[in-house]
Amino acid sequence: MFMGLEGSRILLSLLCFCIIHCHGIHHQPLSEEEEQELDKRLRILNKLPVKTVEISGDVIDCIDVYKQPAFDHPLLKDHKIQLNHHGPSSPRFNNRKLKNHTEGAGLFAFEGCPNGTIPIRRTTKHDLMREKSLWNLDLAKQSSGRSSHAGIDVEDNADVYWEGKATLNIWDPRCNVTQLSASIIRLASGKDNLPDENGVYAGWAVYPALYGDDRPHMFTYWKAKGSPGCYNLRCPGFVQTDSRYVLGAPFTKISEYGGVQQVVPVHIAQDQETKHWWLIWANDVRLGYWPKELFPSMANGANRLFFGGLVIGESTGPSPPMGSSYFPDNVDVKHSAMMHGIELAGLYVPIREPLSKEPSKVLDSRGCYDVKDLGHVDNYGYFILFGGPGGPPCSAFVASDLIDDTCKVSTSYSELCKNILRSDSRSSGAKGPADLAIILLDQVDQAAQTAITRIDTLIHDTKDTKLKEALSHCNERYMSMVSQWFPFSRDSFTSGNTSLASKYTYWASTAASLCELDLVLSGSTLDENDFVYTVGLICKNIAESLMQII
Repeated sequence: MFMGLEGSRILLSLLCFCIIHCHGIHHQPLSEEEEQELDKRLRILNKLPVKTVEISGDVIDCIDVYKQPAFDHPLLKDHKIQLNHHGPSSPRFNNRKLKNHTEGAGLFAFEGCPNGTIPIRRTTKHDLMREKSLWNLDLAKQSSGRSSHAGIDVEDNADVYWEGKATLNIWDPRCNVTQLSASIIRLASGKDNLPDENGVYAGWAVYPALYGDDRPHMFTYWKAKGSPGCYNLRCPGFVQTDSRYVLGAPFTKISEYGGVQQVVPVHIAQDQETKHWWLIWANDVRLGYWPKELFPSMANGANRLFFGGLVIGESTGPSPPMGSSYFPDNVDVKHSAMMHGIELAGLYVPIREPLSKEPSKVLDSRGCYDVKDLGHVDNYGYFILFGGPGGPPCSAFVASDLIDDTCKVSTSYSELCKNILRSDSRSSGAKGPADLAIILLDQVDQAAQTAITRIDTLIHDTKDTKLKEALSHCNERYMSMVSQWFPFSRDSFTSGNTSLASKYTYWASTAASLCELDLVLSGSTLDENDFVYTVGLICKNIAESLMQII
């Protein structure tokens, strides 16, 4: 199972590389005018470095902080740089961690630039050719057919907000070169899809067309009246002041489904002396700021905040996954994208969580994504879960009611049942509960095969005679599952013999339970046992419900 997944990821990376770099396939030959335009942009973006370092194939230029690209913006010709943010509020919850949380997510801190300089990845002509499709892409003006949000929105036209902050967990949803999947906080003014909107975004994103790979990266974006929007340092605007972090750098550690979560606190705050909008990363890293000159309608604050997920795909193609690619559920907050420690502050709002009446759910693509607003959670502040598998055009996803009806027969495990089925694109074509049961069987069959591999390894490694005997019994049971009980169950569901399907899935569930009992008595355990036991029972319950219908 895992070899197959890893192989798929390698293949996807190769395909992305080929599509991005094989310009004979992806790009038409450039005209002389286009070549000149690219060269002009490169001269603007790539300043004369004080020092140059090569890391993992990327060239990092150390640029004089006073000569960075931001000052090429016509509104910033006479801008006086601010090197320190005046008094950001201290986060109340961001320093507290959930169990199995690791802060930082492997974000690379670059130590090679001298004081007075900032590290910037050198932009290549290939980067600009790849990003050509982004030059007219305005995140603030995406139609519902191209973009989807899942999160919470706080809006008050009578109030102004100066700060928004949250702790985000990091995932790597699979995106092709035409898709974006991000987890963001956004402070803005104006209304969505109106040309006068000003806004700043920060978080992480998987965006192959921008970054050239399918990894999650540090992500920033800003939008101002009359501007098409700008990512990271790809055009003049954002003023970087920190000398350690490369804006747009990749995260090297990813959260595990139900396991260790890689998190990073993100904080956007307006300096009340200068009115610039500061980006503060990981609680105390002041990366830099968006100058007030860029945002006429945000000089005194923002009137809208958003916390959650954002995805963009082709209007006629499938929607990309969001977060972990799984729907949030009631089983484990570590199954999906999350934000906790959500706080805001403003003119009439001291630093605090959103009040229960303030946030409104934002979910414009039901069936592909979901959001759960948990409100205040002790020790961790305001907490939301969001995400989903994406898939076909979300308005065409018609299986949701069928999934709900099918899974409700397993009262104790209905959320897990729905989460598995909604995360499998085949569910959209299911014609009835039997089809969904077969999808569940495929998932549990894969888990059983993984268990066999792990059991073989444990038998080889252990010297404990009692444990080795228990593992041998487990191996026999799991071999019976994959060679007999699961294939027979599929055939039974297909043929309508739900009595046999009930019997075989019950045997598989019981076998996993007995395996776990033997291992516990031997001082060990096997993670797959719980999943096989639970999903086996779900399939048994579905079979029994069909027997009653017949």
